[in-house]
Order: sequence, then structure tokens, then C-alpha cells
Amino acid sequence: MHQEHDGESLTTSTPHWREYPIGAVGEGAQSTLRILAPFGVGIVFTFLLVLVVGITYEEDAIFNALLNLGVTYNDWEPISDLLDYATRMSAFPMLLLAYAIGLAAAVAMCIRDIATSKALVKAARSEEPRIAVPSPAQVESVIKKRFNGLWLLSIYTTGALALFAIIMIIVATTEGYSDFSSIGFLTLGVAALFGALVWFMSAVLHPAHHRRRLIICEWWTTEDEKQAWAAARASARGSEKTTSNSTRVERDPRADRGAKIVKYAGFLFAASIIAIFAIMFVLYPNGSQFHGAGERINLSPGFESLLTLALLVILACATVSLIGMVIGHIVQGAGRRAERHALLKAASDPDSLRTKASLVADYATRSSIQLASVMTALAAALLVAGSTTLILSVTDNEAFEGASSMFAPASSISAIATAVGVLLVIVAWIWNAVAFQRDADLRALLMARWPQLPKQTTESLLNSGGKKRKIPARVGPALTPGTEQDDIV
Repeated sequence: MHQEHDGESLTTSTPHWREYPIGAVGEGAQSTLRILAPFGVGIVFTFLLVLVVGITYEEDAIFNALLNLGVTYNDWEPISDLLDYATRMSAFPMLLLAYAIGLAAAVAMCIRDIATSKALVKAARSEEPRIAVPSPAQVESVIKKRFNGLWLLSIYTTGALALFAIIMIIVATTEGYSDFSSIGFLTLGVAALFGALVWFMSAVLHPAHHRRRLIICEWWTTEDEKQAWAAARASARGSEKTTSNSTRVERDPRADRGAKIVKYAGFLFAASIIAIFAIMFVLYPNGSQFHGAGERINLSPGFESLLTLALLVILACATVSLIGMVIGHIVQGAGRRAERHALLKAASDPDSLRTKASLVADYATRSSIQLASVMTALAAALLVAGSTTLILSVTDNEAFEGASSMFAPASSISAIATAVGVLLVIVAWIWNAVAFQRDADLRALLMARWPQLPKQTTESLLNSGGKKRKIPARVGPALTPGTEQDDIV
């Protein structure tokens, strides 16, 4: 307790950065942003898999391989339809999920920025210490002139939907397709909602955000920011006094080792599940083995034995990789707990040396749980596969002739796969949110004791002919309007 008290007095007696709490809604937005990246990775890997399957199918590589294994042409025909329909239809859920990722990211950033500015207004009115200056990341959220992500996406969506709606209505009027007319007016209604959102952001959200900024910069002045930046730069140069009792925290090898186990086991588990489903679909092209629908194709005796052995190996790999992910998470968790304890003790000790920047950065900012990221990536693949099969199970037109009868027997397991995907996303979201809240005190202590200078990145300026500049909040004081190109436009 004495060390914690010393650390508190040490970090609050000099100008420093502080990450102010942004409430449950803001933390929820932060957690959403953290799971979108691995979810996007899962979508990309699923797309690459579909692309590879589609190319090999078009080049007859799969057909020739199966013929060499004893598959007859009559057996190949339903397999061909299955591969053709699945690869083509999967484009729809992947495009839809890709747009959903962009929309979710834009909404989450908007919510985070609003929650941050409201939290800082509350802190300013509560007269929090002026030496505890909001962190550069929070300043970056406050000084935005527009919520560009959601604002621009809403404008583009409004235009695209309105154009699509007009085309549908024109086709319905000229060609007499009544269904197209209904789709057109429905799409036009959705476009109007996005247009209303653009107006609401411009007329209400953006001015309110700017007013909150003015309140915040009245309390934390440019001089306060300069002092915090000066202290951070001095700390980054390592200008610390050392004594014979000085200690330095080292990275626990279990953390890295466990993270690698989780990552590689996750890839192996995903590959195993994909391989199992691929084999089942090839063996039972007319239905689902789990429902006893469809006849099994005939293979040569030698390949039957080889396939049995392959299935056993794949099942073993799936089991081992699943156990490996759990073990890896346990190992990584033990290492990270030890690191958190050591960092908390060191940051509270005036005699401790500055810890390696990479280690401090891992804990001074929000870091996603490794296993939660793997779960989210797997969820993306499950959602694409499950939704594709569900759509095909109710689709029967000229482009997908016979798809409903082919995929209907697998609709139940597809619904389960989709539900599991949604559940994995929810669990990962909650897991990250709880972890972020748990480490809030440690982040604040590390930010005060060993601040990390923001990563210097550039941004494109709207209406500037492609010119770029450094993000002002990552360079120096930026809260007060008019200070060194502070507005993000």
C-alpha cells in the first residue's frame, strides 16, 4: 500500500497525461472497434479461400482430381453445382458484412468521440487537476470538426441507395415489374433515413461537439498541454535518476509464448473445420450427412481408406488445436498477470527505471485479448458459411436452379453455425470490454509515469488536392481552436 501511495503522489505532482473514464457507452464503442479488425481479417481469409476454390473449380482442377480418385461424372455434377452456387452466393454475405464492418466502425468512432468529449466536460466542470491533461488520444477525439467516418459513409450510402431506387422504379414503370417498384420505394426510404442522418450530424452533432470542445479548452489551456507534452518528451528521452535500488521490468516470456500458441492453434483449428465441412459436402453433395439426406458418392477402395485416415487426422488436429488455444490462453494469461503486477509495482516505485517502451505500450493502451481476436475471426468465417447456405436453402431461380433442394437439408446446421458466429462475436466483445475496464487504473498509472509519445501518422485533408498532414493531437497541444492547424477536417 505504501508503494501505491508513493506512486500516486509521484504521478500527480507533475504535469502528465490522463485517460479519463468515458462511461459504459464509450467503453462499449471502444470494445466494438477492437473486435472489428480481427473480424475483418476473418472476412478477408474467407474471401481468399472462396477465391481459391472458385479458381480451381473454373480451371477444372477439382474435377480432374476427383476423376483420378474414382469419382464418376454423375457424382461430379451435383458437386459442381454445389461449388458453383456456394462460391457465387458467398459474395453477397461477404459484401454485406464488409459494409457492416465499415458502418459499425464509423458509428463506434462517433459514439466514442461524443462520449469522450462529454466525459471531459464533466471532468472540467468537476475541476479535475489541470496538471492531469487529457491524453492525446482523447484530445484527438475532442478536436474533430466532423465525425468524418459516419458523415461520409452516410453521404455515399444515401447517394448509392437513391440511385439504385430510381433505377428500380424506372425499370418497374417501363417494364411492368411490380416487385421492382416495391424494392425501389423501400430502398428510397432507407436512403432518406441516411440523408436525415447527414442533416442531423451537420445541424446538431457537429456544433454540439464543438461547443463541448470550447468548454474543455477553457479548463485545460494550451500552457497546460505544453507542460504535459514537455514532461512526456523528457520521459521518452529516459532522463531519469538512477539509484542502487533501481529496477526495470522485463517481459515475461510466457506472454509471448502463449500468444503464439493461441495464434497458430487458431489457424490450425479453422483449417481443420473447413477441411471437415469440405469433405462432407463432397461426399454428400445432395444433402447433409447429419440428416441422412442424399446418397454418398462412390470412391475407389484405395481412396476410401486414405479418406478415412485423413478424416481421423483432421479430427485429431481440430481437437489438439482447440486444446492448444485453451492452453495458450492460460499460459499467456499467467504471463500477462505477472507483467501487470510487476508494472504496477514498478510504476509506483520512484526508484524503478523506465521499462521497455514496447512493454509499456502494451498496457498503456487498450489491447485486445488474443483468444477473443481469434474467436472473432472464426466467427466471421462461420457467419459467411452459415448465411450463404441459409440463403441458398430458400433460393430457387434460373441462376441457382435446384439450390433450395440441394441446401435445404443443411439449413439446420447452417443456422447453428450462424448462431455460434454471432455468439462468438458477443462473447469477444464482452471479454474485451471487461478487460479494458480491469486495466483502467494501470493504464492511468503508466500514462502518468512513463508516457508514450503518440505514433506520428498523417491524414488526408478534404478538398486539399490530396495533401496530407500530421494529426495535430499527436504532435503537440491541440485542444484550443486555432493552435497550429488543430482542426481535423
